[in-house]
Amino acid sequence: GEYAQAHGHRGICSESEWKQIERDLQLVKETGVKYHVCHISTKESVALIRKARAEGLDVTCETAPHYLTMNDSMLQEDGRFKMNPPIRSEDREALIAGILDGTIGMIATDHAPHSAEEKSRGLEKSLMGVVGLETAFPILYTKLVKTGVLSLEKLIELMHTNPRNRF
Repeated sequence: GEYAQAHGHRGICSESEWKQIERDLQLVKETGVKYHVCHISTKESVALIRKARAEGLDVTCETAPHYLTMNDSMLQEDGRFKMNPPIRSEDREALIAGILDGTIGMIATDHAPHSAEEKSRGLEKSLMGVVGLETAFPILYTKLVKTGVLSLEKLIELMHTNPRNRF
């Protein structure tokens, strides 16, 4: 992304996510299995999953709060911002559209905390992971419900009802 390029970091390209999904969706077509994709973060992933669902494949997916509320212009040289997949440029608009049209049916916390020492090595050398359990609902309520993007009922459906029904 733009931030990684501007700051000399090795980026994680979007293809590393969506190419695997593309491959897996072909296997779903061939085998008829149910398929769930964790932590989508790219517009290409949304498009592939939208197309697969339109074709009648039993595919679900989720994204995480940080992909819906942040973009790489908000990053800092701080390990708190290092996660996998990374926060991308403007893919969040596609993710929000995917939630609104039902392509993305779940939001998961991706709660992966690390010690202060493990996250204090800067953006490049810190471990990947983010605290999410305590902050997921408040940040989504503030950024998506209070701004009118989602209703409270829809947020509860995405965080609770849909995952319960699928799994």
